Amino acid sequence: MSPQFIAVFDASPVNEPTPWMKAVCAQAGLTLLDNDAISTALSELPGLTLEMVAEQRPGVGAFYVKAFEKVAKGKPRVALSSLMWIKHGLPGVKAVVVSLDQIDPYIQQQIAKAPVKVEQSLIDSETKRIKETIQTAVDAVPKELLCVVKGSDAEKAKTATAFVKSKA
Repeated sequence: MSPQFIAVFDASPVNEPTPWMKAVCAQAGLTLLDNDAISTALSELPGLTLEMVAEQRPGVGAFYVKAFEKVAKGKPRVALSSLMWIKHGLPGVKAVVVSLDQIDPYIQQQIAKAPVKVEQSLIDSETKRIKETIQTAVDAVPKELLCVVKGSDAEKAKTATAFVKSKA
């Protein structure tokens, strides 16, 4: 049985589920699917090559959907972390919740980790690239399915939970 309700959360460029995502799942009765489990299921699918995934070749989305279905089987209400699911054409998504306010802090963390001084022009171009990539993904989401959250984790969780529940 495929899930009856699918929510997609995103806090790009952070790839791991955030505390607010986990709170929404707990409050809205969603099972947050593990991206590693989906990756494992993906790697077990016949006909898919590493090159296809790395290059995001046309048709690769169908493999992601099959891996999702394997991991989501028997779970009626699920959530995923990453707007990539929209790009891969996952059917049945009822709610998409996105946080955009972690981009600049993420970039500052990466700069702090750099073993050498990073030129401001490189920082600016990378920041612009990340924001444009994320905005392109957000723009692909039908507006009636989209909720952009801001503020603290508690504020994001409250807004997102209300939105997800309104779509159920």
